Amino acid sequence: MRKIEEKMIDAINYRKNWSCDNTMVEIFDNEIIVKLHFHPIARINKNSIKLSSFGYETRTTKSRLNAILSHFGKERIYQQDFVWYINNELFIDGMSISLV
Repeated sequence: MRKIEEKMIDAINYRKNWSCDNTMVEIFDNEIIVKLHFHPIARINKNSIKLSSFGYETRTTKSRLNAILSHFGKERIYQQDFVWYINNELFIDGMSISLV
């Protein structure tokens, strides 16, 4: 995991607002929002993680999302023939992964 992703995970764990370079964590009462280049790529609440590439299926976006998924013990996003998948299903922006 990249240093910036370790710090992102720390911010999520300690529920603190944080930003570095192109990545930001914003803490709200019932939700944590992770942004990449100001686009919300993950919305985390006590029940689920809502994922989005925001139309930018880049190596960096996938790496940030995978760091979050790995932290919560969930399946990683993988790419095959330029198409993203998770849990052997097509990755779709806005999809939710259950945390319960």
